[in-house]
Amino acid sequence: MKQLIHGILLTLCCISLSRAADISFRKLSTETGLSHNSITSLFQDGKGFIWIGTREGLNCYNGNSINQYRAVERDSSRLNGSFIRTITGNGKDKVYILNTNGIVEYDDVLDRFNFLFAGQFQQICYMRGHLYILDRTNIYELNEKDNSRRIVFSLPDPRLVLTFMRMDSSGNMWIGTEKGGLYLRKKDSGLLKKVIDDIHVIDIYQDSGGEIWVGSWEHGLFRINGERIINYRHQAQNPHTISSDFVRCTVEDNKGEIWVGTFRGLNKLDKNTGQFTAYNDTDTNTGLSNASVWSIIKDQQGTIWVGTYFGGVNYFNPAYEIYTFYRKSESAGKGLSSAVVGKMTEDANDNLWVCTEGGGLNQLNKKTGQFTWYKHDPGKNSISQNNLKAICFDKKRNALWIGTHLGGLNKMDLATRKFTHFPVNENDSTAIPSNIIREIIPYGDQIILATSKGIVKFNPETGKSTRLLDVDGFTLLIDKKGVLWVAGIGTGVFAYHFDTKEFRHYPGEPGKPGKLSGALVNRILEDKNGMLWFGTAASGLNLFCPETDDFKHFDLEKNGVASNSIYDLYESSSGNLIIVTNQSFTLFNPKHNSFKDYRYEYGFPLGAMNENGLFVDREGRIFLGGVNGMVSFFEKDLENQDKPYDIILERLIVNNKLMTAGDDPQLLQQSLSNTSAITLSSKYSVFSIEWATNNFIPANSDNIVYKLEGFSDNWIPATKNHPITYTNLSPGLYKLIIKSQKPGGPRKELLIRILPPFYKTVWMYLLYFLLFAAIMYYVFKAYKTKIRLQESLRYEQRHIRDIESMNQAKLRFFTSISHEFRTPLTLIIGQIEQLLLLQGSIPPHVLKKVSGIHHHSIQLRDLITELLDFRKQEEGHLRIKGGRQNLSAFIRQEFKYFESYASARKIDFLLDQQGPDIQAWFDARQMQKVVNNLLSNAFRHTVAGGMVTLSLQQEKDSAIMKVADTGKGIAPEHLPYVFDPFYQVDDTADTLFSTGLGLTLAKSIVELHHGTITVESQIGTGTTFIIRLPFDNAVVYDEPLPEMLTAPLVMERLPLFIPGEDTLPEMGDQTDTSKKRLLIVEDNPDLREMMRNLFNEYYLVESAGDGKEGLEKARSTAPDIIISDVLMPQMTGTELCRKLKSDYITSHIPIILLTARASVEHTLEGLLTGADDYIPKPFNTSLLLARCHNIINNRVLLQEKFGKQPDLGPQVLATNLVDKKFLEEATRIIESNLDNPDFNVAVFSREMGIARTNLFVKLKAVTGKTPNDFIATLRLKKGAYLLQTDPEISVAAIAERIGFSSSQYFSRCFKEIYQLSPLAYRKRFFDIHEKDNQEE
Repeated sequence: MKQLIHGILLTLCCISLSRAADISFRKLSTETGLSHNSITSLFQDGKGFIWIGTREGLNCYNGNSINQYRAVERDSSRLNGSFIRTITGNGKDKVYILNTNGIVEYDDVLDRFNFLFAGQFQQICYMRGHLYILDRTNIYELNEKDNSRRIVFSLPDPRLVLTFMRMDSSGNMWIGTEKGGLYLRKKDSGLLKKVIDDIHVIDIYQDSGGEIWVGSWEHGLFRINGERIINYRHQAQNPHTISSDFVRCTVEDNKGEIWVGTFRGLNKLDKNTGQFTAYNDTDTNTGLSNASVWSIIKDQQGTIWVGTYFGGVNYFNPAYEIYTFYRKSESAGKGLSSAVVGKMTEDANDNLWVCTEGGGLNQLNKKTGQFTWYKHDPGKNSISQNNLKAICFDKKRNALWIGTHLGGLNKMDLATRKFTHFPVNENDSTAIPSNIIREIIPYGDQIILATSKGIVKFNPETGKSTRLLDVDGFTLLIDKKGVLWVAGIGTGVFAYHFDTKEFRHYPGEPGKPGKLSGALVNRILEDKNGMLWFGTAASGLNLFCPETDDFKHFDLEKNGVASNSIYDLYESSSGNLIIVTNQSFTLFNPKHNSFKDYRYEYGFPLGAMNENGLFVDREGRIFLGGVNGMVSFFEKDLENQDKPYDIILERLIVNNKLMTAGDDPQLLQQSLSNTSAITLSSKYSVFSIEWATNNFIPANSDNIVYKLEGFSDNWIPATKNHPITYTNLSPGLYKLIIKSQKPGGPRKELLIRILPPFYKTVWMYLLYFLLFAAIMYYVFKAYKTKIRLQESLRYEQRHIRDIESMNQAKLRFFTSISHEFRTPLTLIIGQIEQLLLLQGSIPPHVLKKVSGIHHHSIQLRDLITELLDFRKQEEGHLRIKGGRQNLSAFIRQEFKYFESYASARKIDFLLDQQGPDIQAWFDARQMQKVVNNLLSNAFRHTVAGGMVTLSLQQEKDSAIMKVADTGKGIAPEHLPYVFDPFYQVDDTADTLFSTGLGLTLAKSIVELHHGTITVESQIGTGTTFIIRLPFDNAVVYDEPLPEMLTAPLVMERLPLFIPGEDTLPEMGDQTDTSKKRLLIVEDNPDLREMMRNLFNEYYLVESAGDGKEGLEKARSTAPDIIISDVLMPQMTGTELCRKLKSDYITSHIPIILLTARASVEHTLEGLLTGADDYIPKPFNTSLLLARCHNIINNRVLLQEKFGKQPDLGPQVLATNLVDKKFLEEATRIIESNLDNPDFNVAVFSREMGIARTNLFVKLKAVTGKTPNDFIATLRLKKGAYLLQTDPEISVAAIAERIGFSSSQYFSRCFKEIYQLSPLAYRKRFFDIHEKDNQEE
């Protein structure tokens, strides 16, 4: 019985101890950068970096990353073997590595490896300032000055094999052998003593108390204290013995506890009790990764590093292992039923009751660490739902009140473990209103429930509830004054007074001072001083100030806390507020207004918290639940003393190249960590510095900042794995400072000197000074010469400007005169053409002279046009408006035009055109000027009997036009200047009618087409001009031709014959009363009189001297057509046209504009203002007569067509928008009154809003009909439409519908207009329609 009780107590102690000894291991593996997961040796160097030996390479971990070193053949500066057996060092700047091929030294100052010895060695160790090397029988001591070695010990028995050596604090040498036992060699006497017989020694270690610990192959662990030896062996029936007798390594932590690495796990020995605690590999992320431990070391901060055979490196710091972790278990008793932990409470027996999400209720026996699960079990007495939200211990009834999600309220009797359910009854006002219970708090003998449908007071004895507030409740609190505080979901906070049954609402108003900072409050807490704290879901912490009835806000993120989203609040035993956020938990000291944040990245085991998962038991132990389990700890254990660490400058990268010692002797002579200053030449424009810390404790981490003095005074946060980079710094001296923000924390400085480029050095500045002096001497010497030259140059420039100004003045004068020439020239040409119309009555010799005058007048007009075009080109106003056109047809047209001229001159004129027609992009109007000029020159310089050839051919991506003659040719010295303005080869009679501008203008036009023009000539042979035009439609023209002008634009030519009267359109026999009325608006009286005489025979002519007078006469006389000049005083012709066309009284009058401005821009401007035609001066009188007659006749024909065709609407008569709107309105009014027999002109005029006279004139001018005739015409058209579309309706009905008094009258009118009776019209329409259907 005594043995049974002892066993039970031993088991309970084991459970308690194992629960209290949870360790959260951090790991390094191949996934994080290790070269291999089999760890053979560990060592910490002088910088604090961890060197890791593996079966496949050497590694160095600097806290940020792992640097790998592998063997490279035939390279003495690299490793000579990848299987690392042992790593040791002097703790400063040397690291020694033993591999299977020998020993290598790493020099940290020079950042390179040095090969020492080749061969097979058993072990190396660095002790008391010397490196010791063990082979099978000897121990050597290394002389570091010359890398020589001497034997300091040899085994007396050659059959023995050395395995390990350790020198204790007294200088005694402990020597281990293979199966030969352990020996001690005294320092003073040199005597060798055998301490332990016949064991295979693997490891020897001396702790801080001087005791020697010996690990053996199969005989366990030996503890030697003087003459006393204790052997710890594995006992399968005792869990507190060592895990395995195969002991590989030993180390002592800062608490004095011994950690032992064995074949089957990591063990911790309590030296006082002699009991071991085992840590084996587990499936958890924080457990030991592999049980086979090969190496253990303790670093400067007390962190234990464990090298395993298959699991890489595991490390932890015992001083910071303060958390007990409760995880989800698959079986009851061993852990939580669900990983998501919510609210908790404690019963009278110190049991912890835990609500879970989906796992029901869990009971934790804090003494034994055992869990008991209570889940929903259908058909049995159990909890109603596994998703628990609230819990409350009822001490009086020894029961638990449990709120569930969708399961209502449950009561658990702790004595009987029976559950009672309180269902929801919607028909009972005293029942609990909802089956979602979010909070339960005691209130006297009753309890207060926060449900999704309101806050109620529940009587456990009667099972009845009393509604207090209609709020979707989330959390509750009754303060010391008896006030009930309720936090609703998204509704802020309510304060309810039980005595008055009144409540005060405090809504969430973010951003407003003195207001609650958030509408959703997750927890309300009253501390021991009676202060009320409110934790919001996203807006931080609030303190209620009852004196002022407002709130004080605490922004957690601004105080270094991870988040403002508060999940829970609790007051610790020390008076601090424990604040749980979605990312961390925080201790807040209200007295000092200080925050201390604990996060996952700083060593806290939980990464994600859960709402309402915080509880502090009576002992002060803090329980904190998350979504991955639960942890417990004491607040006092959080106060660890900060562990010191250093900041190390690890690597220098310049211009994206890693720099090592010796790469650039001027930059780095030693490794960066051993360098206090660097000098960068100007070629290094970008440099980066990687830094690291030898702090491997997350909870000891701190914020690191840096600044570069001389560049900026601002501290910048430095993050791991992100180098500090600067680019294009100005030459000068800088200091890089990297430090911890914690007072007294580590600090590292590096001086950086940026050298100027060679051209900014002192020597270069001296050279600059000398060069400057020489230049100044030269400048001073040349100054006088320059003054003389400037005066001469100023005179020449002034002379050139005067000549240019004179040329421009002459050109402006010629241009102005040319404009003025157009009007008298129009008079001359017009009157000559009128004489030519009378050629039958003019004697032949007079007719010949008149024809000569006409010919030279046309030639004069062309010269004027050429001069104006050149002036336009000079001012940059010459524009190309082209399109894709038939270039071949254009050339043929030019050929035909000059064909008769060539015949008259007795010159052979040939057209050479090969292949199909050529399409090209060009402006026909401008290109015609080029061809005309070239052909005119060719004919002028070719004598009778000679030949002129016009050719066109295609060559790759361009068209080639050539004009060749057999004239006298051009001398070579003149060829470079033939395209210069006013340049003429000679002053013979051939040049009398030439301005010297034709070829200049031709070249400008061709270049505007992105083409070229060249000339080839030989004296006595002839001259050829070659034009090359590209086909590419990507040639950019100034603007496309408008749609109305896309046909080829060819300039008006000298007619090949003079038209006679028989060529004019017929105007019919007209009396004075039937003649159309013509208004001529022209400011030149001679031209006005000439046109009046020209048109008197055909029209009733009115005239006006300017635009203003013309506008008045147009409105008073209502002419049938108007001819107007453009440039006139008081009102221009375009303004007159615009005003007339915008007035509905005159908008129908056709207008022809005459002007000396003959460019396409001005033509388009006139047409866009509404002009019906635009004729440039000087004009052909027959052409002007013909265009006037055509406009009048076309309008009359259109009016007749409208009257005789029933399907034609009045809109066809509109020539502009004003007339169109007028006709549409008139048609609408008439059609709306078709069936009104009383509808007449008076009604029509009134509804149109126009005087009867104006209506008569307007309708007569536009439609050719009086208002009555127009009304009758529309009625008849409507009747014709009804006859076509409705065969069932009678003629009488149609007549009545369209406003005729009788069907007979309708039939008579219909027949008079359409030459058919209504019935005959209907029959013909349907016969035609039926025939069309049959043909289909």
